[in-house]
Amino acid sequence: MEHIVLAKDLKKTYRPQHQAPVEALRGVTLNVEAGEMIAITGVSGSGKSTLLHIIGLLDQQTAGSVSLLDTDPSKLSDSKRAKLRNREIGFVLQDFALIPYWTAYRNVEVPLIFAGKKRKERRERIEKLLQEFGISELAMRRVSQMSGGQRQRVAIARALANDPPLLLADEPTGALDFRTKEEIMGIFRELHGQGKTILIVTHDPQIAAMADRILMIRDGVIVDA
Repeated sequence: MEHIVLAKDLKKTYRPQHQAPVEALRGVTLNVEAGEMIAITGVSGSGKSTLLHIIGLLDQQTAGSVSLLDTDPSKLSDSKRAKLRNREIGFVLQDFALIPYWTAYRNVEVPLIFAGKKRKERRERIEKLLQEFGISELAMRRVSQMSGGQRQRVAIARALANDPPLLLADEPTGALDFRTKEEIMGIFRELHGQGKTILIVTHDPQIAAMADRILMIRDGVIVDA
């Protein structure tokens, strides 16, 4: 099968000013194949989000290597890394990371603008995604006026705007009530069924149980794979 992510001996050390260095990752090796859904679990501070951020090109490792779709991001300029991230990776975060005073439509449009899509193509894609997630009527509503579940649907639509092969989710149901969590879990199941490659950082055993594989990180290393 095609490898989406190849990470080898990843290490990440943070060096805060006037404080002792923090080893967030201490040698993580991970292969992710196309179409896999992988849950990454572990206690707070174990290195889960750091690993996700490095795979998602939001951070860079101190040592080791990462390959994304046969591309070595460390050899790219900042602008080319940003374009690769926008084209190949979708992000879904616990706090939604939406611009609250913008409408749903405008939030979903951002990655499409960055990708250089023309207005008509952007409009057609946004309308399709909002309809797919049952929030067409919210297109012109500001995010600040939405419920948590509605915001997360907008965030997922934005993550899928450029139809990336890889979806990274960091505690995507952490801020939601039980019923809404079930709805969002259903969306991830459907995306997995459509062949999306998904990495989910979660504390929730229900979310982890949906995955093909569960990886546990403890003190910056994978202890269960």
